[in-house]
Amino acid sequence: MLTTDVINRKVKMLISPFLELAKAAPELPCLYRLQNDTWIAYSRGEVVEAAMRLCAQWKVDGLNAGDRLLILMENRPEWAVTAIASCIYGLVSVPAYTTHQDHEIQYLIEKSGAVAGVVSNGPLYDRLSTLTSNIQFNTYVTTDDEKPMFAQIVEREFAVDGHRDPDALYALIATSGTNGLPKLVSLTQNNLQANVTSILRVLEDANLAEPHRFLSFLPLAHAYEHMAGLYLPLYLGGEIFYCEKLDKLASMMADVSPTLMTAVPRLYELLHSRITSQIAKESPLKRRLFETTIRLGQKSKLSGFETILNTLCERLVRQKVRKRFGGQLRYFVSGGAALNPKISEFFRGLALVYYKDMGRLRHRQ
Repeated sequence: MLTTDVINRKVKMLISPFLELAKAAPELPCLYRLQNDTWIAYSRGEVVEAAMRLCAQWKVDGLNAGDRLLILMENRPEWAVTAIASCIYGLVSVPAYTTHQDHEIQYLIEKSGAVAGVVSNGPLYDRLSTLTSNIQFNTYVTTDDEKPMFAQIVEREFAVDGHRDPDALYALIATSGTNGLPKLVSLTQNNLQANVTSILRVLEDANLAEPHRFLSFLPLAHAYEHMAGLYLPLYLGGEIFYCEKLDKLASMMADVSPTLMTAVPRLYELLHSRITSQIAKESPLKRRLFETTIRLGQKSKLSGFETILNTLCERLVRQKVRKRFGGQLRYFVSGGAALNPKISEFFRGLALVYYKDMGRLRHRQ
């Protein structure tokens, strides 16, 4: 099994497990984009081909391993392709948030020494073009064409050597700075692989190390989403559906029916607050039923009467809550910071998923 193999060995480079899966079954769907209310699927083979086109273009343009590459895009398949290509080529990714102001993006470019950038077409491209108009900077633009990704790049061959120094710099991740400007945190391939492996072990212990359906909604520029929302699904051979706008998250949950959810504690806190606020508006009887559901769900052993009552709670409460999350969600993973134990106990009481708090998963150099 590839998952067990990844846990027990050092891979040649961070993206190697996905490349092996793509080679074994290139036709399987991997990444999805929502366009005009229709999900457009990209197979593993199409993802690798797009990454190779990028690598070939970078070679023609004279980029070298170790050069810094700014990534300025919404969550979308091209973001994943750029990260994969950057890993293969040996560039150092410098992800920027789409919410960054112009002076913050300018700072990231200057501080990191970025010589090139991949940006989505439209307002973000216009902003980046203005910021880099007076410097030597190669810009690669995504489009909203269905297929292939990066269609404007003439397809060229690129040979993958398959080896990268695991301790070499992989990315410079922007975090909140004390002076108001982003602070760059260095990550190596080993840093990310160690974090992915730690979650894989948790999933193995829970017998859930299998291809999962993910809904990616946290910014991929965030260190946690970059690891748990990108590389974890790729290692599992899963499918990633991209939510470019958070106001569509609830409807996409029902549409996509994710089977595994990774997020930072703040999201679970918001979900807890929203659920409890809604319950507070219900009748005393419904509030009592909900409280009983939580209490019974947190107990390890139930009496005969409690078992009957818990069955009723399952049908009247838990099934309705699970349906709000798409009905197929089996596992919550929280990371990036410690989660309040009361929040984790709340979701355990709903028996929504088997839950594991991964704490702070970001390595600093």
